[in-house]
Amino acid sequence: NHQPLITVHFVAPAIITYSRLVNRNTGFVLQFDMNNNLNKDFNLTAGQNLPDGEYTFQLNAKNQNNQLMNDLFTATIVVDSVAPRVNITPAGGAIFSSIPVNVFLSFSKEVNLDDARINLLNIKGNFSTTNKINYTASLNLSDGNKALEVSASDYAGNHVSASSTFIVDALPMKISLSNPPFG
Repeated sequence: NHQPLITVHFVAPAIITYSRLVNRNTGFVLQFDMNNNLNKDFNLTAGQNLPDGEYTFQLNAKNQNNQLMNDLFTATIVVDSVAPRVNITPAGGAIFSSIPVNVFLSFSKEVNLDDARINLLNIKGNFSTTNKINYTASLNLSDGNKALEVSASDYAGNHVSASSTFIVDALPMKISLSNPPFG
């Protein structure tokens, strides 16, 4: 969302005395409108579209006795509208003459793997990752045409879906004589 909504909850009623977003790359500063109302909950909106990037949110407040917070509160906020990209191995049209088949999913940024299926069979649980960018699975598949479909989403909710078709031909061909049945 290019106009993030920041919700602030205080344990006791407070007045926000200072709140802003600072773009870490450009130094652009967005000052939030403040009111002098004592409240526990505040919703702060940007009021304008923010470019993709990493921002530092800064906030200070005082209680009903005019005592300021000890330290300035800071948090990182990321505005991200770019969908991740994925590269699937095996590539479309690959032929495997042995099993297991190793499947690799390589994403352009950290994602949560939402779904993975081969011929509509859920295989998501077969994948492992150490960095949320590269996912691997080693699959014992039967011979035949396979359609792999994957979907994932990044932490900002941007989605990516992709597919690949390949063939498993690991078992030797079996030839039998059907007629005449003997000799």
